[in-house]
Amino acid sequence: MTGRDDQARAFYAARDRRTLQYGATEAALSRPVSLSIQAEIATTPSGRTALLALVDMLFRVHRNIRLDLHQANTAASDQLEELAFAAAAAIDPFQNPRREPIDGELRLHLTTNPETSDADVVGTWSGGRGEVHIHGARPEVPASAPHGDDGDLLGAATAACLAAATTFALVHDREPSPAAINLLTRTSDVGATEDTAVGPIDAGNVDVIGGGAVGHALTYWANVFNVAGRWEVIDGDDAEIHNTNRCMGMTVADAGWPDGLPTGQPSKKAASAARNCGAAPIPFWYHDLPVGRSRPDLVLVLANEHGIRETVAQSGEPLLLHATTSPNWTAELHRHVPGRDDCPACRIPSKTQATFLCSEGPANPSDQDSDDAALPFLSATAGLMLCTALLDLSSGRRVLDGRTNHWLVHLELPTGPAVQYAIHRGGACRHHLAPGVRRAIQAKHPRRWDSVDDSEDQRTPTP
Repeated sequence: MTGRDDQARAFYAARDRRTLQYGATEAALSRPVSLSIQAEIATTPSGRTALLALVDMLFRVHRNIRLDLHQANTAASDQLEELAFAAAAAIDPFQNPRREPIDGELRLHLTTNPETSDADVVGTWSGGRGEVHIHGARPEVPASAPHGDDGDLLGAATAACLAAATTFALVHDREPSPAAINLLTRTSDVGATEDTAVGPIDAGNVDVIGGGAVGHALTYWANVFNVAGRWEVIDGDDAEIHNTNRCMGMTVADAGWPDGLPTGQPSKKAASAARNCGAAPIPFWYHDLPVGRSRPDLVLVLANEHGIRETVAQSGEPLLLHATTSPNWTAELHRHVPGRDDCPACRIPSKTQATFLCSEGPANPSDQDSDDAALPFLSATAGLMLCTALLDLSSGRRVLDGRTNHWLVHLELPTGPAVQYAIHRGGACRHHLAPGVRRAIQAKHPRRWDSVDDSEDQRTPTP
């Protein structure tokens, strides 16, 4: 062993503890993987989005990745290659992504012509629909329309999440199924439409409470689509090296491990999450913020400590949105409109928070001593679901329609529908304020989404 080998072992032991608790194995994480992209799309907005997102997710868990990016000799392709290799080194400085091919590599390829590829995992997209093809098997999908780069960003981002989930499953000898998903219409496979949404995200001034894995994923994707309005990321926690296994955009230097060594000072999670999309970092806990702080247009509740869900549910806001993951490999989107829906605290009570921590879940349910763990594609998909809901708010507003208020994407990719939904009624919610109190709060400081608040309170009266 050389000194650098010992440093790598110490780095992976610190970073990957939770990944291993989730059921990953050292052998599987070390299995060689290669990532390539169709030359014609390598410099398009959608191709760039998919490639860089996959680099971000893959290098957080896999330890032996080759980036096969030498397709074109143009300034744009050279810039993309430089960005990809720099991102990889900032996440995992111990890999050599320029290495030579290795027999038995799991080959992952991004293309809009999937029929031309014989890779093990193929990520592809059309409009807002993302797809993953596995060992030549394809999902059953509707006929595709011609591709358009602006409208393909959502599909490309979704395909990246699906490809990352599939790659992780295959190196662990699981058998995921090919899948197609549209996160805007929340449909899958034969029902997966090509409907899409184009940025910028225009939801007004937004408070992002929580700079954990889902918070980082949200701001990462928000940067892809661009943001209108002022966003603030509120989190008082420091970044730690184990956070880098799932926080998109967070580097090892952010966690105090520059060049993979624990020699630096960690930054606040709010700083790296905000940096993703040019938001303002607020490196304090929500309950420590000054009284009388200006009310935002929208609150996104992505934290779970200090009773934050109960606190925000009682603040009189007309609409709350958030995203979580579960130990069952699901990424989930939640809507809460007072009077119509339950609140975040009712849906995820404190006594069960351990199974919904940010993008975490019990690593090994059979091991009672197992701590929480997380995987990057889970938080990435949850953040993308929330980002898509925000895009939808200023266009079709599908997320506000009907009684359905909880959507789940199954990233184990089992046989059957990959997208499911649930309804949680608000009749028994004890956290939402009474309608008159909410109206008074909203009238004093009117904001953009106040009209969403249901006028009738459907809570069960307290005896």
